[in-house]
Amino acid sequence: MKTVLLAATLILWQLPLFLGGCATTSTANEFHYGPRTIIIKASYDEVWQAVQQAMANYPIQINNVDEGLITTDSIRNGQVWSAPFNEHYKYPNFTYRLKVIVLRGGIKGHPACKVFITKYIDVQKDFFSGVEHMPSDGLEEGSILYRIERNIQIQRALKAAYQRGNSD
Repeated sequence: MKTVLLAATLILWQLPLFLGGCATTSTANEFHYGPRTIIIKASYDEVWQAVQQAMANYPIQINNVDEGLITTDSIRNGQVWSAPFNEHYKYPNFTYRLKVIVLRGGIKGHPACKVFITKYIDVQKDFFSGVEHMPSDGLEEGSILYRIERNIQIQRALKAAYQRGNSD
């Protein structure tokens, strides 16, 4: 009985090793974070105006309202956004680009839009090494999405206040 218990314990103890042995490990060149997204219940024009306001401080390369696409120029380390606690942002040759896509749609007969923001980071650690693609921490993208949503709320509040002022 003791040998059966001992054998069962050894098998159960080593089971995670056997199951995890074939798993692949991730490298620094893989992107761990995809695009950040949000669904906003608003018209396309409201969302596009809020995106324009949120991206006002960024150097814009492509701004296409018909396709719902905004792409920034290459942004250098700390030019617009800096995360002080993240070490891979401290490299002297750290650049990134942002891509914002706004898709039109609807939810239960009401207009809605889905906003995607993707950050493409390129880092050259030293003069001799090549350019590496780094994953984003998602903080800047989340901040932009927050600003977009907040701009829509502010515009709606201003519109409601204006309408209340005119109806009195």
